[in-house]
Amino acid sequence: MTTQKLSRRKFVAVAAGTAAAGSVLGLGGMKLAAASTPVKILVNGVAVNSKGARIEDGTTLVPVRFVSEALGAKVDWDGTTNTVSITGTDVAPAAPGEAPALPWTYVELDPKVTAKLGYEHYFSHGGCASAAYVAIVSQLKEKVGYPWTTLSDDMWRYGAGGAAGWGTLCGALNSAGMVLGLAAGTADGNAMINELYEWYSSSELPTKDHEEYCKYPNQITTVPRSPLCHISVSVWSNLAGVSAASEEKFDRCAKVSGDVAAKAVTMLNEYWAKGGKLDFIAAWKPKEEFAHCAGCHTLANAQPKTQQGKMNCVTCHDDHTK
Repeated sequence: MTTQKLSRRKFVAVAAGTAAAGSVLGLGGMKLAAASTPVKILVNGVAVNSKGARIEDGTTLVPVRFVSEALGAKVDWDGTTNTVSITGTDVAPAAPGEAPALPWTYVELDPKVTAKLGYEHYFSHGGCASAAYVAIVSQLKEKVGYPWTTLSDDMWRYGAGGAAGWGTLCGALNSAGMVLGLAAGTADGNAMINELYEWYSSSELPTKDHEEYCKYPNQITTVPRSPLCHISVSVWSNLAGVSAASEEKFDRCAKVSGDVAAKAVTMLNEYWAKGGKLDFIAAWKPKEEFAHCAGCHTLANAQPKTQQGKMNCVTCHDDHTK
């Protein structure tokens, strides 16, 4: 063990003979809290995953893995010898108040579980943006810990209804895009955002993956043709014959939130299974329906032909070439 990186000041003791995910440190001499008091763990002033932290026989126990990884160490588990190995790395631990460099650690998540969580969190966490975000990040907080534990569960509440009800970018797409950037880095995250937004715009939504637990089964589906909340919700509500403020519409958007979260983790699962390669995602290009628009209307053109964006032009504009 490299004492410079993993000194006694950082670790009171190293536990061997127990699984890495559940290993604990005994903190002798620490003033003990009551057995019913939650144990919170701060590393350099930053909260880390406290799953498994408890008070047992008068001793406070905290997880070795999450503490070690927060300090920049690598934790390995040898099942043949039942040994936890903690090794110093060249990765410097984050200073108080500083987040580590991207991408953040990610572990494989179950898309079906994530979809259901997204549906449920739509109702419990204030709408679509929080729903997709909490569906993914709550699992990463539990399975990975730091730095995901530094993120507030409430940070995406403003995104509901296309940001405070303005009907702009779908909140689920917005928050899921943030997670893609954190888990894959900016460049690769943006490539997956292209795929996510195109999938959303061209897919029949909501999917039928929520039929077993949703409030309104067998709802109609529509192709949004846009990542904008205003268009997506209006098209669906009008075809369904219900108000955009109806319980039926809320159920639809809860399902779509789960669908978006599931799509995001499906891409991240494949991305990291391939060692951080994007060979499963094609470079974005406009759909045939509006590809001819890009011949004239580009970022570089002067008015009135200049435009910015990747959305389907003819969803809102007449095709003046026909």
